[in-house]
Amino acid sequence: MPHLTSWIILLCILSEIGCAESRQDDVRFCSVTTEDCVELIFKRVLRSASVGSDAQNAITRDPESEKHCAIDQELSTGSLQFAQREILRDIWDILDGNKDNVLDQKELNIRHRCFEFASPCRLDEILRNEDLDGNDQLDFHELLMAYGLGETPSTWPAFPPRKWTAIAGNSIELPCDIIQTSGGNITWERNRVVLNGRDHETGLHINGRTGTLYATHLQLIHSGNYSCFDEQFPDAHQTHHLVVVVQPEVEVEYRERFVRTGQNVSVKCHTAGVPQPTVRWLKNDEPIKNSKNHITDGAGYLRISNVQKSDTAVYKCVAESEAGRSSDSTSLFVMDHDSPNHAAQKLFVVFFAEGISAYDADQCGIQFHIEGTSVIPGTRELLCGNNFAKCNWGSTVNVLDRYIYASQPLLNRVLVLSLQQMLIVQIVHTDNVPVKLNYVPHLDQVWIVCWRSTADTHSKTIQLVRDASQKLEHSAIHLEPLHGKYQTFSDFFPPPIQELAQNLPYTFASGSDGKSLVKIDMRSIRTIATVDLGSNGCRPQKVTYSTIGGFVFVDCVDIRHGTPRGQLVLDYVTNAVLKQDQSISGLTYISPDSRRWVNLGTDVIRIQEIRETGLFYMLDVVTPLHIADVVFHPSHSNQSYDLYATSLSKDELFLVEINSHRFMPITNIGSGTGRKLNRWGVPESRFIASDGIFGSHVITAAKNSVFVTNTVGRHIDCEIGGLPKPQYALWVYRQADEI
Repeated sequence: MPHLTSWIILLCILSEIGCAESRQDDVRFCSVTTEDCVELIFKRVLRSASVGSDAQNAITRDPESEKHCAIDQELSTGSLQFAQREILRDIWDILDGNKDNVLDQKELNIRHRCFEFASPCRLDEILRNEDLDGNDQLDFHELLMAYGLGETPSTWPAFPPRKWTAIAGNSIELPCDIIQTSGGNITWERNRVVLNGRDHETGLHINGRTGTLYATHLQLIHSGNYSCFDEQFPDAHQTHHLVVVVQPEVEVEYRERFVRTGQNVSVKCHTAGVPQPTVRWLKNDEPIKNSKNHITDGAGYLRISNVQKSDTAVYKCVAESEAGRSSDSTSLFVMDHDSPNHAAQKLFVVFFAEGISAYDADQCGIQFHIEGTSVIPGTRELLCGNNFAKCNWGSTVNVLDRYIYASQPLLNRVLVLSLQQMLIVQIVHTDNVPVKLNYVPHLDQVWIVCWRSTADTHSKTIQLVRDASQKLEHSAIHLEPLHGKYQTFSDFFPPPIQELAQNLPYTFASGSDGKSLVKIDMRSIRTIATVDLGSNGCRPQKVTYSTIGGFVFVDCVDIRHGTPRGQLVLDYVTNAVLKQDQSISGLTYISPDSRRWVNLGTDVIRIQEIRETGLFYMLDVVTPLHIADVVFHPSHSNQSYDLYATSLSKDELFLVEINSHRFMPITNIGSGTGRKLNRWGVPESRFIASDGIFGSHVITAAKNSVFVTNTVGRHIDCEIGGLPKPQYALWVYRQADEI
């Protein structure tokens, strides 16, 4: 549409809202030519805007004809364009009734009569002709283009990109240099999503006066590219690349250790950070040099062989990176005789069809057993429900090594097991069929997903227990109601516990419609956004998170047929879909350090490295084992993780050393049931669990037993039989004063 026509329509609007005189200059706007009238139109616009006496005095009437106007050369093009843009901004604010920053057909379907003319002017003509992206909506840039004002002035300077590095937890301000030239309203984007007005969800704030973007508590998820522009000149962008680094985190295996002369000692130092820190050991603040009896390695181990009294010292592990320096210490005492170490006791607790049993990890000796027919203290209820029932467990979680929460779907309750007292101390009643439990440490919450039916109808409720680690009377509460009703969901995907202290504030659940993700603020327990995945044909099957890059990986199945539909990659901050990969067909797992992405296909394990800029291929492992379950376990050769997988059909444990690209089987771990999932959708008698960052064992299940595998020697330490249908096992640590 010619710019003149757009200006005529604008004048019609001005006449309707009283910004221009209804009858002035007998000019038939709907039929005049550009040569006759464009100056007069600009004149009316300037008069209506009251841009200043100097600008108005610069306009003179051609004495020969009212149809001719002239604009004095003293009036600069920039001043004229600024006045015109201000008029358009005022009109935009009036028409955009719902303030969604776009004008749709309903908002534009308004008739404005041009004085006494027979043919009315219609604003929706601009939508019909100037909808540049074809989305049946008009944004402000398209409106500016319709009036010939969308082009960036040629006199503007270039705005070079800028790079920033900041430490997680600190604040940062990103200035937009464009405001110094334009003086207008600044818009900020990340992944082509506007950030203005989304402070609560993104953690990013924009100063409307200065145009500055700032964050008061940066996290890894905020790394990435940000662009700013004046909304009246959106073609002129300035890009800011923000890199967030995390100071090293350090933890040594023991606070103190007593050993006898001549023994061998090994102490591990676990570090985390972005970038990955380097590690060195000090003895009484002096660097340790590798020797025959003193060895340090890339995995953070300090190994001392044939210890002597001269080895009694304070040993400090120091981790350093460009983000900073941190350290942690352990004291070693070398004695002539044996002396007890007051270390925490490592146990594994097994939940099976006939009750609960706990075993010592070193000797595999039983520590306590709760029979399925025993009465829960303080109640008349039995552990498994009645004298004839078998225990049916839905899920279990370790809450700070103080309690274990265990769901019983068929009894509509969650049991709380005290690790200090070794007995059930509370029953938490829930909605029908509580299946899945997840613990969020930084909020001390246990989240409960209730199916409401023994069949998965994709209509679940979500409840949670607050202050889960505290000695309180607990109850399960619902999310904040929406429109007076408790919401139902297809599934729930909370962020896993990761080693970096980057506590994600939001989680996702899949909507009951099966084609959307609902974003939930875990602190306020209310929904804050909905992400429609229908256009991608995606029903979320599983959602995983990476703090590095701020990625959300959504494994999809087809909405109608339930067949694999690839994977979507979303931006955690803005919810924008960054990528859709149709070649991905399995379920995805993310390592605790957020550096490894693992996808389990039918017969291929694909492993990729996660970087701030995306995924980078590492290797494919072809295996005929039919993987049932996987777990990441700390590597004993580097500061990373290895992958352990159980086989559905064979008595093998499969080890993948990710960094070295090596893999090997560990055999004789018993056979499974042949079924991959039980009725609650978890691996049936084939689970696997790691004993943590300082651990050296994984536990796996067979039909009627569990196996403890030593990950250092890569052999079976023990088998514990007589456990029909083991469903879960958890590693826990009891402090010395609790034993």
